[in-house]
Amino acid sequence: FALYTLFALNDSLLKIRTELFPQSDPGVFFGLLFAAAFVVSLGLTLFYKQKFTSLTWVIGIPLGLTNFGTAYFLSRALENIQGFQVFTSNSVGIIGLTLIVSRILFEEKLGKHNYVFITGSLVALVLLRLP
Repeated sequence: FALYTLFALNDSLLKIRTELFPQSDPGVFFGLLFAAAFVVSLGLTLFYKQKFTSLTWVIGIPLGLTNFGTAYFLSRALENIQGFQVFTSNSVGIIGLTLIVSRILFEEKLGKHNYVFITGSLVALVLLRLP
């Protein structure tokens, strides 16, 4: 439940920035947002006396930069494209990329359901673009 709430909050912040601050630089907006998230996470880590490992930094920094890039580019896309098209395209892209990476890195076999999903997603994207 908490994870879905965070995803919804993230999507809401993207839309809020686009609607309320259309002329603002998304880099500054999300830079402040991610800096605040880092400070809160660091505070919670110290409060609960958890140890930092090199793996924490090795995974955390690229993950944070990836999330920042996603938020930045989604925000820029929302300036020019309707939200339902942006979020649908982003979701389909993430799942498609995950399937490709799983196939290449882990030699995962794609089942019939994967092909059904890919086909259905592409049809949905085409239908969303129709006038």
